[in-house]
Amino acid sequence: MKRVIIILIFLFPFLIQSCLAEVIVAGIDENYPPHEFVEDGEAKGFNVDIMKAIALEMDREIIFKPMVWHKAMEALKNESIDILCMAAYEERKQYFDFSKPILDLKLAIFVKEEVTGITNIEDLAGHSVAVQKGDIAEEILQERKIDAYIIETGSQDDALKLVANGDVTAFLGNYYTGIYLIHKHDYKNIKVIGEMLTIGQRVIAVKKGNDELLADINAAINSIKASGVYDKIYEKWYGMPVYVEKGLPQWILYSIFGIFGLIGIAFIMLSLWNRALAKKVDERTAELQEYKDNLEEKVRDRTTEVKALTYALAHDLKAPLRSIQSFAFILSNEYMDILDEEGKDALERIVSATKRMEMLINDLLEYGRIERRKVEKTNIDMNELVEEIIKEMEELIRERDAEIKISELPCIKSDYEILKRIMINLIHNAVKFVEKERKPMVKIYGEGNDMVKIFVEDNGIGIPEECQQKIFELFERLHGREEYEGTGIGLAMVKKGVEKLGGKVGVKSVLNKGSIFWIELPRI
Repeated sequence: MKRVIIILIFLFPFLIQSCLAEVIVAGIDENYPPHEFVEDGEAKGFNVDIMKAIALEMDREIIFKPMVWHKAMEALKNESIDILCMAAYEERKQYFDFSKPILDLKLAIFVKEEVTGITNIEDLAGHSVAVQKGDIAEEILQERKIDAYIIETGSQDDALKLVANGDVTAFLGNYYTGIYLIHKHDYKNIKVIGEMLTIGQRVIAVKKGNDELLADINAAINSIKASGVYDKIYEKWYGMPVYVEKGLPQWILYSIFGIFGLIGIAFIMLSLWNRALAKKVDERTAELQEYKDNLEEKVRDRTTEVKALTYALAHDLKAPLRSIQSFAFILSNEYMDILDEEGKDALERIVSATKRMEMLINDLLEYGRIERRKVEKTNIDMNELVEEIIKEMEELIRERDAEIKISELPCIKSDYEILKRIMINLIHNAVKFVEKERKPMVKIYGEGNDMVKIFVEDNGIGIPEECQQKIFELFERLHGREEYEGTGIGLAMVKKGVEKLGGKVGVKSVLNKGSIFWIELPRI
């Protein structure tokens, strides 16, 4: 009996250590729905269910420690917890090792319904922006040096409440969490604005160097994805399975063609409205010539409305276009081998059409930004500006084997961003609109005193005399897209930018011999 007692006493520490080793302590953000949160004293959310499934697969017990987010990261650093779900961000790799991804992450900008003019994260500059303390949203704002007034909060729920109460302009945070909280609190006056920002993937982090635990977690992640457990958890919290392999779902095809149809109808309606509006303006001009001044004011108002609608429509079409591109990506990567030749051809057409539409939408948005931009004049060395553009266009220049000669250019006081966009379009066209068998030769030179004149000369296809004014109109194209890719917006953008800067633009051209585009701007 004494021997048994002695053996038990000897083995007791090892038995305790063995038991403790079976328990995983997981930190969670106490208020980060639907990913992880505490409700009625119980840990809930997508991350919580995923970690439970992983622990079950590893045959380990798991306990959850809810806390505010920045304290949870500190807890993992000092090893008072074993694991923590987080975004796989580069700066965090110095402290933690990351598992295989468990979710793609998106940041979104949430504002009140009446807020406009924010199209991306850069547009948050000058605004008050609420973020959760320690969240990746705050790190990104700081990393990109966005000059926003940042308000730190304890949770994303608190950040969204600041927007609802009108205390801040925007909340930058997790897209899924924001949508969940909007529905939970019935915020009818809050919307998502601008482009969503894909910031990488969510992983399960361990203290750096804990290789054994990380390997077990990765093996468990593979297992729950293969068995369909992951998909059930994803569908429970986000409403759509993503990992289970199945036959080609019909709803994907229906969704793609349905959205494509809606976009086509929208553009047709816009085109018809533009034509009807132009016809109406012409009729009124003929009938009411004696009221010319009043009529011109009406035309300007209508034109502004059409341009505002075009800009708004282009912006709103980005979301369904991204959906089409995402579905096409799924089809080309996951289901290409089960598509017949007709299906593959249809998919290629979809991809090609979305690329053209993306180019058109981006050009429309850029045109709108120039029109709405407040002119901010600075001293500009045109030589440095053109050299910068040439470097950015290096790939196109090398592809066409183009030769570009730059003579000494005058300095000017103007708006840098608008002037750069003008020169990009002129130089790009000079390289692009040259017959394939001919080497592009581009000359850039300038002159002037009180007014500065910049010339961009090419040896391209030239422009018929009767078309030399029309080419500066919106959506005007002289060639089919099979010959030369484009949207018909570039030169309209040049004209709008030059007029915005108080100048003039023109062209001299000989068909099949080349063109000389020029812009004339005030020196100061």
